[in-house]
Amino acid sequence: MLGMCLVSSVNDVIVKLSGLSGSHLKDINILFFRFFFATVTLIPLFLSDFRLSSFKKSQVHAIRGGLFALAMLPWCYSLIQLPIPLVISVGYLTPVFGTILASLILKESFSVARWISVFFGFFGVAVSVNFSFTGANSSIFIALLATFVFAVLDIVNKRLLTQKESLISTMFMPTMWSFLWLLPIAIWNWKTPSFHEMAMLLILGIGSNLMFFCLLKALGSYEMSALQPFKYSETVFSCIASFLCFNQIPSVSVLLGLGFIVPSALYLTFQETRSIK
Repeated sequence: MLGMCLVSSVNDVIVKLSGLSGSHLKDINILFFRFFFATVTLIPLFLSDFRLSSFKKSQVHAIRGGLFALAMLPWCYSLIQLPIPLVISVGYLTPVFGTILASLILKESFSVARWISVFFGFFGVAVSVNFSFTGANSSIFIALLATFVFAVLDIVNKRLLTQKESLISTMFMPTMWSFLWLLPIAIWNWKTPSFHEMAMLLILGIGSNLMFFCLLKALGSYEMSALQPFKYSETVFSCIASFLCFNQIPSVSVLLGLGFIVPSALYLTFQETRSIK
């Protein structure tokens, strides 16, 4: 899960660079090529692990792909419009949504340590965004929409993994469907990337596959509710990336929020490890 957060932060930087560094590409163009390259680079693995059963669940994968595209569109837009640490902080509502949904849908049991970690992490996020969204522009609320859809996707992915779905198919099918869903919109708003932009988008697609792989391996190895608080670590990675790439120094409120986020994840690590032993 920590590996996923690291790769996700790198991907966010690439998206922001693609949208801000004198690029003529729109968020829909960036997202379309992201799914295009992610699909193309997965084809060899999918063919080597080809199973007809993957197509028997084509409707489920089509819905997953649609949800994925639905979440990524507002997410990419928010990344371009807002500072990365702020967007990541808003995105940390995903563990809260995910924990609640896992309880209602997956019927997972919750220890006190899991709830404490989730809500102390959430409190850290609230501190990071100055406790309130009052006066914030609409981009924050667009990011909130993406956050909820991501939580729903985690539930769907976890359910598929418990049904012995192939890992490669679980990665390839929704990625392909996301590409197909976005194809008509991309054609309508077509912008041809430069060679430099194409190279960045290729890296973005490969990174997205790596991030998806880490997430699925984590969900397949342990209970979803215990993994949710570790998503808060992305704030640390995003702050470092913003400083190195955009010379954006985290505000005092973000640093104070980290004072709650990091200990909550460390506390859960200690409690879960002791529980396993």
